Amino acid sequence: MKRILPYVVFIVIAIVGDCSSPVKENDQPRPSITISSDTTWAAKGTYHITCDLYLKAFLAIGDSSLVIVDPGVTIYVGSDSGNAILTIGKGTTFTFGQRASIDVGYDYYRRGTLIAHGTAADSIRFTKDSASSHWGYEETSSSETSGGIRIGAFASSQTSLTYCVVEYAIAGINVGASAVEISHCAVRNCIKEGLFFSSNYYYMSRGSLSDSASFLYNAVTANGSYAISIGANTVGKLSTTNDFSDNAKSGIQVFGEDVNTSAIWKKHNVPYVINGWVYLESAMLTILPGCRLEFTQYSHIFVDKGTFIAQGTPTDSIIFTRNIARTNWGDNQYRDTVIGNSDGGIVIGYYANSQTSLRYCVVEYATFGISVDAPAVEISNCSVRNCTYEGIIFAAPYGSPRDSVSFINNVVTANGRYPLYIIANNVGKLSGTGDFSGNARNGIYVSGGNVTTTTVWKKHNVPYIIAGCVNVSNSSGVILTIRPGCRLEFTQGSYLQIGNTNPGTLIAVGLPSDSIVFTKNAGTNWWGYTIGGIWIGNSATPSTSLQYCDISYATTGINSATGVTIQRCQIHDNRYYGIYFTATGLDANVSNNTFSNNPMGDIYQ
Repeated sequence: MKRILPYVVFIVIAIVGDCSSPVKENDQPRPSITISSDTTWAAKGTYHITCDLYLKAFLAIGDSSLVIVDPGVTIYVGSDSGNAILTIGKGTTFTFGQRASIDVGYDYYRRGTLIAHGTAADSIRFTKDSASSHWGYEETSSSETSGGIRIGAFASSQTSLTYCVVEYAIAGINVGASAVEISHCAVRNCIKEGLFFSSNYYYMSRGSLSDSASFLYNAVTANGSYAISIGANTVGKLSTTNDFSDNAKSGIQVFGEDVNTSAIWKKHNVPYVINGWVYLESAMLTILPGCRLEFTQYSHIFVDKGTFIAQGTPTDSIIFTRNIARTNWGDNQYRDTVIGNSDGGIVIGYYANSQTSLRYCVVEYATFGISVDAPAVEISNCSVRNCTYEGIIFAAPYGSPRDSVSFINNVVTANGRYPLYIIANNVGKLSGTGDFSGNARNGIYVSGGNVTTTTVWKKHNVPYIIAGCVNVSNSSGVILTIRPGCRLEFTQGSYLQIGNTNPGTLIAVGLPSDSIVFTKNAGTNWWGYTIGGIWIGNSATPSTSLQYCDISYATTGINSATGVTIQRCQIHDNRYYGIYFTATGLDANVSNNTFSNNPMGDIYQ
């Protein structure tokens, strides 16, 4: 049988005497009272709690009651059996003194449930008393345990607040439990966050909601920090029906952590503010159009074995940007000493799923904008700008677009180095569309290596900057085609090698009005291996052809060990020869070329 207590203050005095002191004195235990059997407090009553209350059973507070909680007093809801349940009737008001709070399920021996269900017309109110500036437990060094209503790791999944007002607390509601419901609530005028999902060290996770239907129509406004602070693995459970505006810090603070549950991040009326490393393991993370993600310094997204889908629309792009002016975001482990490593704002690892896709995204003010180690991703219709170093890196040895239709119409501009870094074997997967101009270093940086897949290099509005040896050969034969209008600029000692030990073919056929240019990069004296810039080996096929090409500032323009076609080319200003044939009788298909300023001769045979 439940006991009905009309005035709990008299019961408290009868049990413990004067319990007005909220603090320990001479290391003596704080005064307290325990409710260990099921109890009901009558509706419309006034209840004054003057010392700590330990609820270890069921307590129902009737509708439209007034509960006065003195300064420093905590209502603890929890028992080792888990039978501690506090239910609060509609229309009830709690007033709290300074540092007073409610604590539900904060350790294994205090497992409990809070059910506070108001109505649209008769909400439940948790507020400060007239003598206090605010209420709630305060951890001065962080917000991890601060809060007015603290829902701990061992609060049950039945814990639920609906149609409640929580105001003037330290942090309004602090959640460490793995599954709660908070809907139709107003959380306002708190000193710190409105809602804080805290670390759960016992389970090595953060507090969470039950699902997206468990967080509806809340208004979290006018608080002294962010509206809400929540873990990356949980933020997808926020619905779009909430209002997080008009807080001192604009945004939903998202703590970096492992994301191992597939989720959709939805568009809200404030940005996500990413604080830390969001590590996508085996799940799928989808970012919806219109989302804005702001990152603190060194914060970033790393896609390991998961799938990352960020697909905006032409009218509602997804924005990845910095949170603090003049402080770029993104991992920068090597501090720019290595080009092509996995640093960056959005880092897509080797094991990322091939369905990973960014469309209509803006990535700006990162260290490196997007860094890709995976062999097949999509980046299309994106703008990557104002990054400290490269805009996009397709890192060696595997980073690559999925195919040429998976890298279209990107604008990569105003970055601190090259717009794009890619290995030679994957250059053909660039579509030839987009804009790569306006960066500190003008050109697509191509890291040398073996070209083992037949491919086409297309014309862009900036040159290719070739660094190292690009070796075109394969045991089964491979063809590199370079389109009219392409401009290839080579760094010191870099060169193009065709068919050295295995068959290879170069097709570099320009047009009279749109030649193909092979020349040195700025700051380079001469490009090319000792014996030539374009080095055609014994295994180059007879189909190899250079026509309407402009070849300049190499060691020797072309060095050929086999018969190929070289016609209507301009070959000039090379260090040694224009063309060097290593055997006689190899110039049958060499005609109508123009030579100048090759000091050791135009053609040597």
